[in-house]
Amino acid sequence: MFDYVLQHGLGYMVVDFVWEICANPTMASSDPLEAYLMDWQCLRDWSKEVLIDTRKDLQQQLAANLPSEILALAASRLQARMTQLEPILKILASPNNDHAVATDALSLQDRLVSDIDYCEGQQLQMCIKVFHLLMTLEVDLRDSAGRHGSHQEWRRTVDQRKDAAGSQPLFLMTLLARLADQGMKAMAYPPSSLGAAVKTVFLNNTSKLTTSNQHARLALLQYLLLDLGVPLTPSTFRTAFGVATADFHCWHAAFLLDESCTKNSMDGSANVDEACSLLSGAAGGSMPLSFPAVLAARGRANAALMVLRASSGAQELQTNSPFEDDVAGSDGSHAPAMDGTDPTSSTPQGLMGLTGRPRQSKGPAAAAAAAGISSRPGTQEAAEGAAESSWSRARRLRRTKLEVQVRLQAGLMQEALGCTHLAVSSCSPENRTRWAGELVEVMLLWAEEAHMLGKILQLPFQDSTELAVIAWLEARLQDSSSSAAQLPLFYLMRGRLPEATQAHQSLCSSDVSLSQEQALQLNTLLMAAATISPLANVS
Repeated sequence: MFDYVLQHGLGYMVVDFVWEICANPTMASSDPLEAYLMDWQCLRDWSKEVLIDTRKDLQQQLAANLPSEILALAASRLQARMTQLEPILKILASPNNDHAVATDALSLQDRLVSDIDYCEGQQLQMCIKVFHLLMTLEVDLRDSAGRHGSHQEWRRTVDQRKDAAGSQPLFLMTLLARLADQGMKAMAYPPSSLGAAVKTVFLNNTSKLTTSNQHARLALLQYLLLDLGVPLTPSTFRTAFGVATADFHCWHAAFLLDESCTKNSMDGSANVDEACSLLSGAAGGSMPLSFPAVLAARGRANAALMVLRASSGAQELQTNSPFEDDVAGSDGSHAPAMDGTDPTSSTPQGLMGLTGRPRQSKGPAAAAAAAGISSRPGTQEAAEGAAESSWSRARRLRRTKLEVQVRLQAGLMQEALGCTHLAVSSCSPENRTRWAGELVEVMLLWAEEAHMLGKILQLPFQDSTELAVIAWLEARLQDSSSSAAQLPLFYLMRGRLPEATQAHQSLCSSDVSLSQEQALQLNTLLMAAATISPLANVS
């Protein structure tokens, strides 16, 4: 009876059976068979058999060598079956949500088993949607090369992208690492075929299908199809999976930036231009910091600054982006999971670019314990708040560093200093010194490399940032770096003649090698300052 109503689109008759029979405490029977048919267990056993049959059917369809039109019809039938089965699985997983049912209708163990079945149903339903989309696009699941001509050539292209990316990892590597952290088995890229990738990412992936996990899987599917040369539009993913246009453009930009690593100068520049155009409309709080960082590294400081400014007013704790590489903050704290779970509770083996060692749990409770917050009952909210706050501060510092770096590359030194002052003044007093030191170091290291240290030191540093500059120059003096010659000049520009004289003496007694012209200039400036100084004891 259940099979018949499911086959004919009457799944809600089974739902009515649940509430009228299974959940009705007055319905009972002394006959064992009749009692079983009226019990939750009968419905659970049936639904599990349907899931097993659906998985077998889907595996057969994925392996079948049939025209795409026939496979699309098969996918539609499977999708209709799962649509009818979904509310039944949901009721079994949480029977007390919608109707007044006895609390002990299902034991805790039974509910856990039913929850596993519900997750399995979600996995199958998403895989069927992907299968249906691919058949609609008339994509060959056995394709192992696409536009690349051969699988070997595709693999060589991916290796070239990795080498050309340098220290900045490919977005693909970040995406694969994120999926591995969420529990997906390691997948080689490029995969042996499109069908094998679908099985790994969707069918055989046992990780919980949260919003973040779903977006990561779909982003990898989009990346793979674009790499194969399959034309896609935002409406394709919006209709099939409800993906927003902004997310589609963001994922597409990630592929374009990766692909530009292996293009010649003209084609690569065109890819970056297209990526900048897509990001201009997709910028928001979920934009990972790696996007403006890559744009800045490609010499597009203005585009990177545009992305940063466009996302500056949005919520910074949105971490749904599958290309979010800010998994851990500088203090070791991790981003709080969007579904309320600890994102580091699992210890899957990492992929390329990862250490392969299991992460230690640093979720809300662990972060709060490190901060000295008790884990006793009643302090859970405080623990989660401490973890979120710690991660938020670390990400804000990293974002500010990037904003300062991008402004410097765009030639906006005064604006970079203003950004630094604003960030330092807005942080807590106990973090102000550390923030000032790290942000000032970003500015001075850039100026040192660009041979503009003298010019940037003329900016109006003040309070914590001025102390950070002095500390950095004194460290350069200890390292016998030629940049230490700027320390007495920095004091002189601020009218601090005694400190300038002492710094000059330390400079002369150090191993810093100064040219004769630099030494003469310093002596001349010090003598001129001493002449006009009102301090009588300065010689």
